[in-house]
Amino acid sequence: MRDFTRGLWIGAAAGWASALYMTLLGIPAGAVIAFTVAVTISLQAGFGHRLPASSRYAIAVAAIAIAVWLKEPGLIAFLPVMAFAMTRLAEARQHDLALRCTMLLASALWVIYGADANAWPVVVGNIISICSNVWGIWRFYLRAPTCKTST
Repeated sequence: MRDFTRGLWIGAAAGWASALYMTLLGIPAGAVIAFTVAVTISLQAGFGHRLPASSRYAIAVAAIAIAVWLKEPGLIAFLPVMAFAMTRLAEARQHDLALRCTMLLASALWVIYGADANAWPVVVGNIISICSNVWGIWRFYLRAPTCKTST
């Protein structure tokens, strides 16, 4: 099994940067969700992927409740809440392709929200996530196998 700790720490750093940026911009709901993403990913990296799903979901439910309570006016404020919920849903997926597709949708919601809020670190980080998932889908599911056998 591959070790994803380095990737988790990179994701956590991106989450912390996004939370700080949204806090400085005065976007409370997005900041709460980004902060919670950063905390969840940091805990996952720190515990070596052993943080139980029930703990991750407890953190997610609390973050969603706070974000809904702090919501900015307009429908766009629910995008980070939906994206965060989709990310937690993706964690529960048993099949890699389903996880990647769910993460694509969640990242797209973050990009839309980040662009609307002028939170460019959020946009850039999630475009990288989209590219990574598209690459993974292509590499593992769409690319023709290149198995060469000698006879």
